[in-house]
Amino acid sequence: AGSFYPANARMYDDYVCACAELYWATDDATYKTEAIKYKAEVKDHNWQFGYNNNDDIAAYNLAKLGDADGLKLLEGFITNIYKGKADASGVYKSTDNWGTLRYNGNAAFIIALYNTYKKSTTVDKYIYSNIDYILGNNSGKLSYVVGFTSEKGGYSSALHPHHRNVYLTD
Repeated sequence: AGSFYPANARMYDDYVCACAELYWATDDATYKTEAIKYKAEVKDHNWQFGYNNNDDIAAYNLAKLGDADGLKLLEGFITNIYKGKADASGVYKSTDNWGTLRYNGNAAFIIALYNTYKKSTTVDKYIYSNIDYILGNNSGKLSYVVGFTSEKGGYSSALHPHHRNVYLTD
């Protein structure tokens, strides 16, 4: 409940996802009905998918359940938020000034889910642009994945990262 990583203020995006997953796990139609019952609570948040904002996933799940409103919302997220806020090379540009790289990965993930839903046989350029950016195709030629380097692209990675989840061994 702290201010730095506050709890999710809305429960319905998570609830719709839980109902959809329970429907697929049990084949009990009451879960599908329950998920669709709360579709109006899944909103266009005008922000990126993240740990406390799952409307994108809820919209995807609604679309998979056959709900046209869920599909329309998912397409709106992709058009207005992810692709709409990308630079000319297709790299998502967040207005946040801290930890923004997670948004590139999340944007690529949401686009990939949509392409999976649409049964696309090609990979969207936008996914490649954002993953390549993470791996080093950026102005600093720096891979943000610790330990990943590319001689072909001339990308290097941080040698002494300050991050609690990094375990480097020689």
